[in-house]
Amino acid sequence: MIRYLKHKEINKIRWDACMDAAPNGRLDAYSWWLDAVSPNWEALILDDYRAVFPLPVKRKFGIPYLSQPPFTQQLGIFTGEAITPDLVDDFLKHIPRKFIKIDMNMNIACGNVFSGFKTKLCTTQALSLNTNAEQLHRTIEKGDLKRIQKQQLEVSDAITLQEAVDIASNHLPKYVSSEYLNPFQKMFEICAEKQVAEFSGVRNPQGEWYAGAMFVNIHGRISIFSGTSPNGRNSGAKRLLIDAIFQKYAGQNLIFDFRGSNIPGVAQFNHSFGAKDEHYWNIVRP
Repeated sequence: MIRYLKHKEINKIRWDACMDAAPNGRLDAYSWWLDAVSPNWEALILDDYRAVFPLPVKRKFGIPYLSQPPFTQQLGIFTGEAITPDLVDDFLKHIPRKFIKIDMNMNIACGNVFSGFKTKLCTTQALSLNTNAEQLHRTIEKGDLKRIQKQQLEVSDAITLQEAVDIASNHLPKYVSSEYLNPFQKMFEICAEKQVAEFSGVRNPQGEWYAGAMFVNIHGRISIFSGTSPNGRNSGAKRLLIDAIFQKYAGQNLIFDFRGSNIPGVAQFNHSFGAKDEHYWNIVRP
């Protein structure tokens, strides 16, 4: 039986245990991540947490609706069992009608059939790190390598959590709303608290940070959340930052998750590392 639970009714220990056991479990749907990006989230639960479905609740003029949280790519059903079209349909039918609008991204395992919803195909990029370090290192183009060497840029984990937050948040893309800065800070803090994050930066010989990033390693995927300063934007700093992580984890059974993108220029950058496209669906019910 599928039950609808309000935020205070959710057993977060049981929730996260379900996420740990689910083959399609991901950073986006752990309870502590949702607390950071969607503080009032609610949920649908199958039986005794056999399957879970987060509901990212927002309100406008007191009226509730569901909207994909910031910095959160894929939600939907998470379970250790097979996700069939019937199960997807059953969960979607149990979303309370009080939510006047639904605009969410379903995770890859949920398939592509969403009856009663408008759909849009979304694309992200990911790369297996289960190969040798030299092969991964070859993704740094010769032009970038020369530019990096000329500037004497250095990758360092001496960057503090707050420095990483500041450089990443101060130089987020223009399409990211300023209202998301508070969740962004909380994301970094909770990932550090849960000991699933490492922080790294790239600086010039004078000690100026050109790039800062948080890499979150959970459920077999390493996700990047980063920013580049104006001086570092054309320096190759982000490429150097990513290459350092590749070298550290090369040969391990891990996926590097670029966390996007549908934007052609960003996708091209990700593809330059050898990343492959992955597709998931956005669903909307007005």
